[in-house]
Amino acid sequence: MLIGGRLGNLVLNLVALAAVGVHLFYVARGLRSLAGIAVDFTNYYLAAQLVVTGEDFYVNLGHVGQRFGIADVWLPYTLTPIFAILFTPFTLLSHDTAKWAWNGLQVVFLVVAL
Repeated sequence: MLIGGRLGNLVLNLVALAAVGVHLFYVARGLRSLAGIAVDFTNYYLAAQLVVTGEDFYVNLGHVGQRFGIADVWLPYTLTPIFAILFTPFTLLSHDTAKWAWNGLQVVFLVVAL
């Protein structure tokens, strides 16, 4: 049976607040070292860099990472081309600055969604 009324709203708000808190914890933990959540972001960033330069982004991103001074890249880009295209504004920023901006956007989107 679902909880209704004020108690239901309170429970829902507490769950939402806990979700935001957990997400902020992981974002802060990853940003502290700038390495904890880097794998996916780095792949998106490098694929977008290749879109900007007109190159194929479905390649081994290891050598691409070296070109842009980013070490420890070993996974290929596997998402759709539109995502790489939509990610291109981040290429105007350095890798680390873009990572901060991306994580900030994730927090904003989470708060707006709730």
